[in-house]
Amino acid sequence: MIDAAYVRTLQVLEEHKEECKALALKLLDKETINHDDIVGVLGDRPFETDAYQEYLRNTKKQQEDFEKELEELNKADQEDKKGEEKGDENLQPGLAMDGEAKPEPR
Repeated sequence: MIDAAYVRTLQVLEEHKEECKALALKLLDKETINHDDIVGVLGDRPFETDAYQEYLRNTKKQQEDFEKELEELNKADQEDKKGEEKGDENLQPGLAMDGEAKPEPR
């Protein structure tokens, strides 16, 4: 079974040798490539499946949700920092205590 898969892999690589070279050159040029880069080099998939299109839609939605959540967290963090800065303005020196009451000297 492994030998048959190996032989089939070699056949596929030989059949698509030029596309493999083009993809390798693109990888050397950019180091990392995305779906659009692959489609640009190899063309559209020779078959369309609903599962693949759904996967692409879900991936895009997950990325958008992640970016939205990250933006909300950054906004909340900035608001917290602003609140801390405003809270410190009202403190008077000498009135802040470290948790324990200290007796006054006699």
